[in-house]
Amino acid sequence: MASFTKIKANNKQGYKWICTVDGLPNPVTGKRNQIARRGDTKKQAEERVQKVLDAQENHGIDTKKIKKLTFEQVAWDWLKTFSKSKVKKNTVRVREKEIKILLRCIAKVIIDKVTHKQYQNILNDLDDKEYARTTIEGVHVTEI
Repeated sequence: MASFTKIKANNKQGYKWICTVDGLPNPVTGKRNQIARRGDTKKQAEERVQKVLDAQENHGIDTKKIKKLTFEQVAWDWLKTFSKSKVKKNTVRVREKEIKILLRCIAKVIIDKVTHKQYQNILNDLDDKEYARTTIEGVHVTEI
């Protein structure tokens, strides 16, 4: 059941709506998790909440946590998952080396903030430093 709150805003109407619903409880603590989104109309606010709720239920994606993860955390998590698939140990070793190359440039950047331009500049920089073509291609393949 959604609850709606009318708030004052500097738009044409002079107000906006906030829709709040209960999301999935925290799996570790079991505590209540409320999701609130704002919109110009009740319907718009409710659609935004429903989009976040669907992402949580269908894909297990918590947008709050994603926005706090660094590239380094995501990269090592990806490598752990990648190594559990049916790949050779040497392939995992090569991917680890290529992740370390990327981490020199963007280790502490929030994953949400890494842009295509920033990533392309890293690849161009590797080319300027005369890395082998296969290494640059490997870094590109490893890019998460």
